[in-house]
Amino acid sequence: MLRVIANPARRKASVALLRIMVMASIAKPLSKRGSTIMLEHDFGISIHLNQVYRMIDFLDAEAIERAKHLSYTHTQSLLPEPLTVLFYDCTMLYFESFTEDELKQNGYIKDGKFNQSQILLALMVTTSGLPVSNKVFGGSKFEGHTLENTLIQLRETYKIDKVIFAADAALLSKDNIARFRAVG
Repeated sequence: MLRVIANPARRKASVALLRIMVMASIAKPLSKRGSTIMLEHDFGISIHLNQVYRMIDFLDAEAIERAKHLSYTHTQSLLPEPLTVLFYDCTMLYFESFTEDELKQNGYIKDGKFNQSQILLALMVTTSGLPVSNKVFGGSKFEGHTLENTLIQLRETYKIDKVIFAADAALLSKDNIARFRAVG
């Protein structure tokens, strides 16, 4: 599965390292730094944190889309029946940085870190918590505005016909409810 994700220029090393980091995250979900420490301490696998960051740099947008598709395909293979219920939520992830760019932007975050750059991560999972899809938005995006094309993209990309969509109050505005009804 992971073999097709890395950019061909660094395929072997990137795939091997990505596989190790994924397995580490499954064993014990931690930050990248925490994972490298845990791998050294618990398994005797020494990986420098900079290697992890360099590996991430070799994952391009096309590779990320392939990974999303593989994740969805494997999720579907674990489900006994068609996907009919989705849980959708957004969270803000901030950086220990005050520098903004087109993705990292200052915006509202519940932790009160208004002056730090951040991104908005939207995640869709099944009732069992299996991932279906995710999307990253600029940090100034209001989570209630993330649904504009999400349902249409889900339907087109994954051929989902009818689904029950569960989300929190920020996502269930009058405009979004109208969008749900329009999409069907």
